[in-house]
Parts: sequence; structure tokens; C-alpha cells
Amino acid sequence: MYRRTSSDSLTRLWIEPKKNRVSGAELFDSLRFVQLETTPESMFDYVRCLKLLNGKFYLLDRMGTKLLCFDRDGKFLKKFEARGNGPDEYFMLCFLAADPVSKKILVADDVVRKIFIFDEFLNLEHVVKVDFTPKQVIAFRDDMILRYENDNKEQYQDSLLRDYDLHWIDLKGDVVQGMIRNRTPKYGLSFLSASGYLDNGDILYYPTLGDTVYRVAVSERTVSPAYIIESGDEDVKLLNDEQRREMDPNAELPEYEKRNYFFPVEFFNVGSHILLRSGMDDMYLYSKNSGNAIRYDKTLENMSGDRTFDYLTSIIYACDEDWCYGPHHAITLQYMAKDYGFSGKYKAMIDSMETDANLFLACFKVKDF
Repeated sequence: MYRRTSSDSLTRLWIEPKKNRVSGAELFDSLRFVQLETTPESMFDYVRCLKLLNGKFYLLDRMGTKLLCFDRDGKFLKKFEARGNGPDEYFMLCFLAADPVSKKILVADDVVRKIFIFDEFLNLEHVVKVDFTPKQVIAFRDDMILRYENDNKEQYQDSLLRDYDLHWIDLKGDVVQGMIRNRTPKYGLSFLSASGYLDNGDILYYPTLGDTVYRVAVSERTVSPAYIIESGDEDVKLLNDEQRREMDPNAELPEYEKRNYFFPVEFFNVGSHILLRSGMDDMYLYSKNSGNAIRYDKTLENMSGDRTFDYLTSIIYACDEDWCYGPHHAITLQYMAKDYGFSGKYKAMIDSMETDANLFLACFKVKDF
């Protein structure tokens, strides 16, 4: 279905050496809080996924038991909670996506192998039963679901699933082949492929263990390289397409971790910036205007200056234009304050929050650099 094409606007993005790391206070400003409404119906513990669509927040709780929707001011709007064995029920939701083009919310249950599709008001429209593990489902266009497969294809007997990463699924659950070949190790690399949306509805896809970010043009049915990741740090390893073809298919993840290979997790198109997260601690920002690249140090041990600000901006679950969003619990931060030397006006704001309140969202903008 997809054609490979070349790109006339290929951009090179640099992963800067560790010595150039900076703190959150140097990258972000305009910090504000959105307190999510606290009611028996809207309460939950921690966030597994957070997405934005048309000024509304969608949150999947840590255990994958419920999906909640709040407006931009934190007012609770609706919840989907239907655990069970029925046709429209689930065991555990593992993934959440918000398609900005179709205005659909997608969640997947990789245990009972179902994909749920909602409108932006959390009205359930479709439940698609599939015969494979539907981990990452990204888009819904023209009654077709776009899904990324990031497990090793050698684990599957079906040749249709063995060779490709990018799949279209119809509403009957049947798969149509895509065009990005998977060369991941034998070890199951769940949630390590990164993706993001462009303003025109195209999708950026960054496969595991690679140096190329692909542009998926949905309407034209083409896949082309959009960015090449290059490293100025001898401690970070990247694999080009030729090296990926020569990878040992029986290697396991720890072997690559020991060799410091780069594992992308999130790829955000943040207004005039690109934000790329690798693993738990490393984050890289690129300015589309200046071409500058910064490696963001988000470890507590290396924070300097206003540590409260640095920690609040170290957690990014979602982005919208130049704004970034991260979920926090006031009681957790109050316990951490002494151990990590939190201080300043933001600590005072946190100390004033109710400890039994729902979590809040830290909202902050990316500075020009």
C-alpha cells in the first residue's frame, strides 16, 4: 500500500554530548498548574498515558482500568470504565492515542486483543477484535486504523506480520501491509518506537535502534525519511539502515544497552521545536528556527537553581504547540521536597495544595534557544 520515496527536505538532528547538558529552568518558562477536579468519579492514582485533543485532556490511569476526560480548566467531563468479558469490555488498556485529523481517541487492550475507538466526547464508536497483540495504535483515517508493530517479527508465524512495522487494520480486524521493515532484536521492545503528528496530519515514526525518523504521508500513501539523528557523543550509538540489516536477529536488549545504543521513546513536534526522549532520563530539544540542539538533563541529582521548577518540567507526557504537560501529585512532591531541596514560590504553591486532591498538570512553554 505504501511507496518509499526520497525526501528533498531531510534534516539532520544532533544528539549533543553529555557535557552540554542543561537544566529545565534554561529551557522552559510560563509554568502554570491545572488542578484536575476531585470527585469520587474522577479520582485515579497515576497516569499511564496523557493526550490532548481540541482543548481537552485524556488520561489513561496507570493500571489501564479507566479512561478519563477533563476540559482545559481541569473540570471532569466523562469517564470510560468497562472491565469485563463482554464484547465492549476490556481486561487492561495499554495504549492511548488522540488523532488530530479524525478527532478520534484510540485505546488498545493487548491482553484480550481489542482496539476501542471513541469520538472526542468519549462516545464509543467501534470495538475492533484482532488476532495479534495491538500495542501501538496511532491514527484512524477513512475507517482504517494505523498501527505500529514493534515486537520482533520472527516470533510470529504469519508472514504478513513478520516483515513490516506499519500496518493498516480495517474495522473487521484484518491487516493490510505497510512499508517500514522491522529489524528489532529478539527481545520484545514494547513502547520503544517513537511517533508524533505533524501539522498537516502526517505522522513521524522513529523505529527502534535506528538513526532515521520517517514521515508517513497518510493521504499520499508514502513513507519517506524526514530526519537523520546524528550523535556528537561517543557514548551514544546509532544504527543506520545498512547496520540495522546486519543486526543479529537473536540478540537481546541487554546486549544493546551495554553498548549504549539509542532507544527512542517519544517524538514530539512541539510548535517551533522538536522534542525527542530516549529511555527515562535523556531528552533532546531542537529549534526549527535556529537549528540549535540541546540535551536536557532531567535527573534530580544534576538539577541546579530552582529545583522545584526543574523537577516539575522534567516530566513531559504530552505537548501541544509550544506547551508541554506533565502530571504530578501534590502529596508526592511534598514528601520529595526535603530530600531534593525544593524551595521557592512553586514549592509554596505545592505546599498549599490539598494532599487528598486529584493530581494536577504542570503546563510550561519551550523557550527559544
